[in-house]
Amino acid sequence: MTDHKFERLKEKISGMESVVIAYSGGIDSTF
Repeated sequence: MTDHKFERLKEKISGMESVVIAYSGGIDSTF
C-alpha cells in the first residue's frame, strides 16, 4: 500500500469519526 492511499484512508476515518460523534451527540440531545 502506498503512503498516498494510507493518507487518504486516515482522512476518511477521521472524517467518519467526526460524523459519528456529531450523529451520536444529536441522538443524545434528542432523548
